[in-house]
Amino acid sequence: MSQRIFQLRSSIQYAGEANEVTALKVELFHDGTWIPFDLNVQTPGFLIFVYAIFTCQHLYLRVNAAESGILLDSASGQIVVGTSQDWNLEDIDVTFDCTAHTGLASAANIAYIIERMKACPVSLNIRKDVDIAAKVTIQLKHP
Repeated sequence: MSQRIFQLRSSIQYAGEANEVTALKVELFHDGTWIPFDLNVQTPGFLIFVYAIFTCQHLYLRVNAAESGILLDSASGQIVVGTSQDWNLEDIDVTFDCTAHTGLASAANIAYIIERMKACPVSLNIRKDVDIAAKVTIQLKHP
């Protein structure tokens, strides 16, 4: 059972054929409330590592969605990372709920995107015994 829990969430806006990020808001769950995540030289190293996992997963989500012909309008994402008391990773749960203005958000396309997210270089360097769960939903925006 995880002793330490780290949570980040994001709100993202996109534009263009490659799902370029036009707006990004990231928050940290701290002391029972969501606060702005301020990445700077005073940010604790482990929290930077959690953010690295999150941002790498997001990069692979948006790039592979675009490759699949899914052009995103917006997304909300969340990562929950659990560690042991000794800071050893135990589990990672990443979720992205997306809205797209075009494309086919089929089960096969979503499965492909999730599979490609596993190839994120940060995730590839996490021990194999760490459970990494990813969930992606994509709803088409109706005109």
